[in-house]
Amino acid sequence: DQDITKLPNPNPNLLVIVPATSADPTVQKSYEFSVGNVPNGIYVYTDPAAFATRVQYNIGAIGPTSKLVATGKYDGAGNFVATNIEIAVH
Repeated sequence: DQDITKLPNPNPNLLVIVPATSADPTVQKSYEFSVGNVPNGIYVYTDPAAFATRVQYNIGAIGPTSKLVATGKYDGAGNFVATNIEIAVH
């Protein structure tokens, strides 16, 4: 494990979390992006665009994000490419 705040970043005030994508459908299906909560439902997507739409909906309809967990790799250019993203909304 490595502290991402210690990695080189051309813009130290910004870290962008980018959902991973792949042209290979088998690989894309291995990426999971989830948002929600138990009372209102947890939605799991492999499509980053559908995930982004649901995140915007949940934040507007349910409330703010209470937790974000992303697993992936930092690319050294200020982007964290996530193969798994979990967002809890309350």
